[in-house]
Amino acid sequence: MTAVCFAIIFTVFGITYGISMYDGIGLAATTATTVTFVAVLVSMFLSYYYSSKKIVADSHSLTIIRRIGKKALPIRDIISIERYGGMATDLRLFGVGGVFGFTGWFTGGKGKYFAYVGDHRNTVMLTTTRRKYVVSCDKPEELVALVSSLIGNGGKA
Repeated sequence: MTAVCFAIIFTVFGITYGISMYDGIGLAATTATTVTFVAVLVSMFLSYYYSSKKIVADSHSLTIIRRIGKKALPIRDIISIERYGGMATDLRLFGVGGVFGFTGWFTGGKGKYFAYVGDHRNTVMLTTTRRKYVVSCDKPEELVALVSSLIGNGGKA
């Protein structure tokens, strides 16, 4: 899917740029086309680098490892964790939905949340003292069981 999106963007840019250069439309149109193309590329690269790679849980925190940086959620701040199956019908408020996963602010039946999701079929909702998060992983039932046992023990392994 990502390769198809890149191919479409490059094709549209090439055609638009070619028309603006050789059809006498002018420098303003060529500049606008180039600026738009660069903005789209920057957005795509930022979307890629902020998408999640993996989740690491230990007795102190649940850490979402992104391609740039990481987001650590202390176990003591997690109020609850549960499987979440409603993301496919939720509304994206701000973020990316589809190309490199689902990252950003969404809202749905369980309220507003921030998503770090690669596969919307394997999602888990974490409710913390500050906000809600939806994350995905290969084995969501195991993540729910592990974090539930940690928050049930006050974060002690």
